[in-house]
Amino acid sequence: MEESGQEKTRDVNLAKKREGLAETVGELLAFNDERGLWLILNRPHRADLGRCCAQLNNSHRQRIFPLLAGELAADVLAELDTLTMFYVAEDLAYLRQTRDDERLFYLYVLDACIGVAMLAAILFSAALGLLVPLFFRSIGLDPAVASGLLITTLSDVFSLAIYFAIATISLHVLF
Repeated sequence: MEESGQEKTRDVNLAKKREGLAETVGELLAFNDERGLWLILNRPHRADLGRCCAQLNNSHRQRIFPLLAGELAADVLAELDTLTMFYVAEDLAYLRQTRDDERLFYLYVLDACIGVAMLAAILFSAALGLLVPLFFRSIGLDPAVASGLLITTLSDVFSLAIYFAIATISLHVLF
């Protein structure tokens, strides 16, 4: 199927835009203008940046990725072809060099708190889902009508309480 004139014009304009972006990034890299790079790199669409990064050499890509906002860097990485993505992931030594052990420790503590709290909340919700209908049946109320809202409310309240309790205990034990 042939493309219409508008589609061809749009594709040509897009290609020119991407080439211009790649040239601008190359010039800013040559002049070591990190502020200009940050401003340029955090505005375009991730597909444009993906194509731009694919055209750069490995050392330039290493300099560009730390300047991208976190989520944008992940999106741009997803836009790259497999081989380029492999090189970028392999060459991102800045992550290993700028690793902040204390920050990682806090992330692990937070992850552990959330994981334990989720497990406890799931177990508590399952127990509520079993015991509340039995309780309503024993007092003569219809379990289907009376228990739905109560189980949801109690489950949410106790899930938050469990999370905060685990976080508080973790803070007291660790610090």
